[in-house]
Amino acid sequence: VKEAAELSRCSTLKQDYAKAAVLLEKASALNYGPAQYQLGVMYESGIGKEKNMKTAVEYFEKAASRGSIEAQIALGNLHETGTGVEQDGELAMMWYRKAFANGSIPAALHIGRLYEAGKHVKLSLKDAFEWYTKAADQNNPAGLYNVGRCYLLGYHVEKDRNEALKWLLKASDLGLAKAMHLAGSLYLDSGNQDLIKEGMVLLEQSASKGYSIAQFDLGMEYINGFGGNDINTAILWLEKAAAQNFPEALDNLGQLYYTGELVPRDYAKAKNLFELAVDQGYKLANHNLSLYYLDGILVERDIEKAIQLLEEASKAGVAASSYNLGFLYSKGVHVDTDYDKLLHYWNEAAKNGMPIALNDLARLYETGIGVEKNIEKALSLYLECIQKKVPEGAFNIGRIYELGIGVPTDMEKAIHYYEIASEMGFARASFVLGTIYEHGYYE
Repeated sequence: VKEAAELSRCSTLKQDYAKAAVLLEKASALNYGPAQYQLGVMYESGIGKEKNMKTAVEYFEKAASRGSIEAQIALGNLHETGTGVEQDGELAMMWYRKAFANGSIPAALHIGRLYEAGKHVKLSLKDAFEWYTKAADQNNPAGLYNVGRCYLLGYHVEKDRNEALKWLLKASDLGLAKAMHLAGSLYLDSGNQDLIKEGMVLLEQSASKGYSIAQFDLGMEYINGFGGNDINTAILWLEKAAAQNFPEALDNLGQLYYTGELVPRDYAKAKNLFELAVDQGYKLANHNLSLYYLDGILVERDIEKAIQLLEEASKAGVAASSYNLGFLYSKGVHVDTDYDKLLHYWNEAAKNGMPIALNDLARLYETGIGVEKNIEKALSLYLECIQKKVPEGAFNIGRIYELGIGVPTDMEKAIHYYEIASEMGFARASFVLGTIYEHGYYE
């Protein structure tokens, strides 16, 4: 294999898969393991040979039996995923262990990964840590990275941010982009300006190596983070990440062009970016794309299509999509009013991180619109709003006690809750309080 690699670097011969296959088969017939492995790769990929997983596995097994580490790793992967063979975790582990015994450090990483995930083996963070350490002891960058990650997450060891950074920086020094990204992110979160500067350097190094997550994070830092409002640099890095189909970059770029807040508005470019993100399965992009079909932007209004996009996003936990669906069913906008669906979607929105939906649900119970009127339930939901820092909840409790809606009028309680809402920055509450004190409604 080494000889072939040297030849390929020096040669000006025209690539000829058919001839390569003939020569590899000749070597394979002489029980030459590297040739058998390479033939397995051809049959697996369909390059140079018609794709045939059964034949690929046969060649990998021949090569593996002759000590080919690459073939043993390949067989481990195939049995782990059930590609071309029956999925068998025990066989996958057997082949990875054989490869490690033959000197393969990456095999240790595969074994550690299986133990960490509890995939095909009993979950064991202890075993995962030990196997990652075996790779790290050989100065393997991915091994160093994973040991650092274990210290960061407290996998089998006590959480130790400094110890994590020590291992991550070792992996970074060996050029591992994802280690640079993680170490840089830790520095950015440190609150120490000198470390933050180092974090930006690491993030840029990682991004420069083509690591799409780092490119995205760096772009966002230049918009609203340490890089601070450098929109041109931000767009440059976001576009690099988007060019690799990193879904968050596609969606965030789309949002920039859709809103036109930091770049000239471009609905067509935004729509294309949202569609690419949807193709990557990024459900927040479903939400953003739905706006085109709801409002008829660049396309004919298509409520059915919009609802389909919103439902897919809602099922994936996108709170804004659940909220919008509830709004559609509450107003009967382009669809029939359906309070059962409204309650379902606003509860989903609240559950998934949009507490303002609790306020809207409370209003339903307060007014008895679509549900049986229940002031006690409304007050309970408004109180939950306060716990989640939604000032409207406090304001509405104040209003209920001021007006005596389903409860005895109690100006002392009303002012108490108005003050809570005012302290949370709710302008209307400050206005109402000011009016109360101006007119002396309460002494």
